[in-house]
Amino acid sequence: MRLKKNEKYVVFGAEEWRVTVGKLYEVAGKVCGRALYDGGLVKGRKLAKASKLKSMAEIESVLKNENLAEQVQVERDIILVKGSFEGEALKPSLKPRCFYLAGVLAALYSACSGKDVKVEETDCIAMGKKECRFVVRELKWYEKMKEVMEVI
Repeated sequence: MRLKKNEKYVVFGAEEWRVTVGKLYEVAGKVCGRALYDGGLVKGRKLAKASKLKSMAEIESVLKNENLAEQVQVERDIILVKGSFEGEALKPSLKPRCFYLAGVLAALYSACSGKDVKVEETDCIAMGKKECRFVVRELKWYEKMKEVMEVI
């Protein structure tokens, strides 16, 4: 992880992340997941720009360098991740929990493909699965408009 000189940072360990995000889920529910996803999009865009990402094969090294995941495999519209920091920290869960990572993946995938995409986690190590599974799909024009309208 490269730190910029004039930026301030908060570093969360797994335990701090688990407690903080766990409390946010209690209070905000689904809104918490959306906020984490949006934060992941911001981080992913910065990572894509800084790393000059050109191919899907480079996504794994970017995520490893940031300690976001240990292994990443991209197969068209499926991304398989082992060692998600988020999933590990938020065990056990009945639902997928890697919203931040999904946002990062969406930004990185978009940077490589040139398409606006949404990434949704369907399986998660927080649920006891051996890896996290993310499905990528291209946003439709009206979904893009909805995203813009939510910001306005």
